[in-house]
Amino acid sequence: MACTLTSATRLLDVLPLPRPDDIEIYLTIDPGSAFDAGLVD
Repeated sequence: MACTLTSATRLLDVLPLPRPDDIEIYLTIDPGSAFDAGLVD
């Protein structure tokens, strides 16, 4: 779980590393977040 855009970016940087096939990745945006401006297209 990443609570900020910076944390999410760092998490996405390591996702290409080898990992088990049973891990699923979901990306969501908290609509009440003070940092959600410009994230929804």
